[in-house]
Amino acid sequence: MNVVPTAGIGIEAMNSTVSNAPSGDPPIPALIYIYNALTFLGFFSLLALLITAWTVSSIHRSVTWYAFLLSWVAFCIANALLLGHQFDSNPEFDLCLTQAALIYAVPALTAYSSLAMTLQLSLSVAALLKDGSNLQGRIIYLLLTLPPGIAAIVLIEALIYGLERTDSVARSGSGMICRITDGIPLKVTAVLVILAMLATIIVEAFTFGTLYRSWAAFRKLKRSQLQKSGVSLFTIIRLSIFSLLPMLALGLSVQASFQTDDNSLVDAHIYIVTEALPLAAGLIFATHKDILEVWTSWCRKKKLPCEQKEVKHRMQGQYTSPEIV
Repeated sequence: MNVVPTAGIGIEAMNSTVSNAPSGDPPIPALIYIYNALTFLGFFSLLALLITAWTVSSIHRSVTWYAFLLSWVAFCIANALLLGHQFDSNPEFDLCLTQAALIYAVPALTAYSSLAMTLQLSLSVAALLKDGSNLQGRIIYLLLTLPPGIAAIVLIEALIYGLERTDSVARSGSGMICRITDGIPLKVTAVLVILAMLATIIVEAFTFGTLYRSWAAFRKLKRSQLQKSGVSLFTIIRLSIFSLLPMLALGLSVQASFQTDDNSLVDAHIYIVTEALPLAAGLIFATHKDILEVWTSWCRKKKLPCEQKEVKHRMQGQYTSPEIV
């Protein structure tokens, strides 16, 4: 009996606008521009990395590696939805609710994509050391479907929550994003992300323990075996380093969710730190030797014709100079 009124409220809300969250200070345009710049830098750095790895046959990465980086691309897209409306007096409700729901769903996607990649690396190392085999397709399928499945549940939960409590959907005091002001969806996301991070740390510790105990056997593995399974010691180290960064952002976000007042300056600093994570992912995973070799070879190929033309021009100048004199 309550379905019709709820649906009516949802349809009416989708055609309305939202207000800004109460704030003691107005949004600071310079900080918003920094936030947007980090969003674009992170997006295009990840895109360049993905395209390079996908198109160059000499670069071998696991499917969970691609899924992990794509989750951070989704992170950038979600945070950029309000672009062009950050200075509007009242952004549209449907746009604001969509971004607010994604803001809570995408961190779960990135956290569990990181866990899936860590699990894939750990299981691949164990399988290679045991009998030189690769992971079965069912395990890979589970690792690929679990993160978006969890994120979809969070997304639906946040959408329903926002439609039932339309007054809680508002643009943040910083003006950068839309969110649900009572903080309950954020707490749900925080719990899920903390669980994923703890599991990731445990799996990473197990992986390094396995490598330490079987280091001699791991060094004897053929390069083709490692490439086929997507296992790389440097990838494991890079993932371990990067796994520490979201913990900082999560701690700041959880701290903000327990604030009694909405401080635009504090919000802005938290969002800027969080928005730097995709760029950090792009930089950390782009420093792999094979990626850098491809990029430097492209630069050399572009530079070589220019150098050849310059040498040819100089040779012609030296040859014709006696005739000119």
